[in-house]
Amino acid sequence: MQVSRDHFLQAAREIGQSGENDTLPYDIDAGFIRDMADELSDVCFNLFQDINQRTPKNAAGYVNELTVGSERLLAPSGSNGFRITTKIHPLWNLYLNGLGIAIAEANEGNRSARVHSYRLGGEAPSFFDRSKSWRTYKEATLKEPALNEVGSVVVQTDISSFYEHIYHHRLENVIKDLGDSNSTVAAQVDRILSKLAAGRSFGLPVGGQCARVLAEVMMTPIDRSLSDAGIVWHRFVDDFTLICNSQQEAYKALSVLSHSLADYGLSLNRTKTTTLSAKHYIEYVAAQLGDGEDASMALRELDLHFDPYSDAAHGEYEQLKKSFKDIDVQFLLNLEKEKSQPDSFVLAQIGRALKFQEPKVAAQLCATLLEPKNLNSFRASWSKIMRGVYSVRSNDEFTLVFDQIDNLLDLLPTTVPHLLMQGNRVWLTRLTAH
Repeated sequence: MQVSRDHFLQAAREIGQSGENDTLPYDIDAGFIRDMADELSDVCFNLFQDINQRTPKNAAGYVNELTVGSERLLAPSGSNGFRITTKIHPLWNLYLNGLGIAIAEANEGNRSARVHSYRLGGEAPSFFDRSKSWRTYKEATLKEPALNEVGSVVVQTDISSFYEHIYHHRLENVIKDLGDSNSTVAAQVDRILSKLAAGRSFGLPVGGQCARVLAEVMMTPIDRSLSDAGIVWHRFVDDFTLICNSQQEAYKALSVLSHSLADYGLSLNRTKTTTLSAKHYIEYVAAQLGDGEDASMALRELDLHFDPYSDAAHGEYEQLKKSFKDIDVQFLLNLEKEKSQPDSFVLAQIGRALKFQEPKVAAQLCATLLEPKNLNSFRASWSKIMRGVYSVRSNDEFTLVFDQIDNLLDLLPTTVPHLLMQGNRVWLTRLTAH
């Protein structure tokens, strides 16, 4: 494991494109990090070198004396719930993400092909390979020959409160194994995480890229234990699918997984552990993946992650605009309005799609998305919606509708003040000022 200036530079560019925390709206701080990527990368790398010349024990003590700014916020989750997310000071978020890339590179070769979450290999500035997703995870399970065995059963389960229960010291030991004996990376990460967790020795900050890397690092030895036991398995973040040749083997596989998790202070979610016959599992996944005539299928399958700073940005942008020729986004949005449980992924895609619409169409979609009654229904997708609105309001191609967008945003503090109480009020002020 080697940490270089390039790791911090890649982290700065990724933050500039995707934001600091994907559970919150895109903050203008991320644009500052993008614009000052070279200078901030120097700052972070110089800090790393200064700390890394110490012994691991002294490095930990040094970081303990630093102030790592952060703010714990509530972000909407599901139809009525909330979850705690952490907004880290922009410089420390960049520093942590830079270390995360170095850790991920060192760990990637240890990971099983049966893991489908947050694999390295994406096109810069992204860290991760976007061809790996929850959908490809489910599709991979359907390709397993073991599903065709007579009497085979499938166990679906996940880890209980995964990020919240990751124990820092166990994580520190796993990171230590990736570096040499003099490396201070593990000690630095442990101390920074402790500060972000208000002195507690467990829990990862939700929403940032480094937390995803660290979670995958923690899971790598657990994944290995399943393979060593001869179990057919697949995983996406904290979701596991175990394919077994009998009910008895399914219990054994769950026992192996439970014991492996317990070694790292984790446990299975009892309420989300189910066992299905192979036939019923195949039918269930087909329904999950939306096989059949689905009005939103074309929108679901579009890769709308667009890098405006790539060499071929103009051509990619025009190609994506053409992709919407046969997709009625307003119709799909109206369908989501009528649902008691709107589809978060479809809403996220609609948010990403705003910048590829004609200005008047984009303004109409924004009006629908920001209508107070709809926002209450769409609250779980609040950050994705506001990121989409930002992508329109910050693009000079939409100057014609800026006043309309501003008028819609100006109403939010009085019409949906509860949605602005999760720490997003400053962001909204910045957006309208922009």
